[in-house]
Amino acid sequence: FALPIAAILYQNGGAIIELIYHLQGLDDIIKVLSIGAVFIYLGQTAVGILQGLGKNKAVFFTNLSGSLAKIVLLWLFVWRLKGGVLGAAWAFGGAYFLQCLLDLLLLKYYVNFKISLIKFCGTLILSGGVWFILPMLTDILQIFCGAWAVLIAPILSGTVYLLLINC
Repeated sequence: FALPIAAILYQNGGAIIELIYHLQGLDDIIKVLSIGAVFIYLGQTAVGILQGLGKNKAVFFTNLSGSLAKIVLLWLFVWRLKGGVLGAAWAFGGAYFLQCLLDLLLLKYYVNFKISLIKFCGTLILSGGVWFILPMLTDILQIFCGAWAVLIAPILSGTVYLLLINC
């Protein structure tokens, strides 16, 4: 479910923030954070499984590694490259990617799981559908709902995604 939510935030996040909080100019930051959200979701799922397997030391070290990556990437993107808030978003996204990668590698090591290629591709295709349909649906709904279309379109597309993914 992380991919459709990331798609919604990537495409409509700035408009949703503007509608709810009356803050403008956050589109780029929300887009970067939405990409990082996928890695947070995957990483936390892997962490839960690792903890359930009793691998708490491994989780501690991946969390520590992720924290160190955040510090280094924040230094690089915010201070060194003068990236500001957008740089901080990139730093967090990068750190979450690295930590997620470590968590998944450990999970593969301890469990040796296999992924069904058909199910994986089907999920990717449905999630990709949300990425493509959402902007068109938002544009159509703006005719009838105005600014609220940025909230209604994700709810409709997310509901369709959930119905299709469970078939």
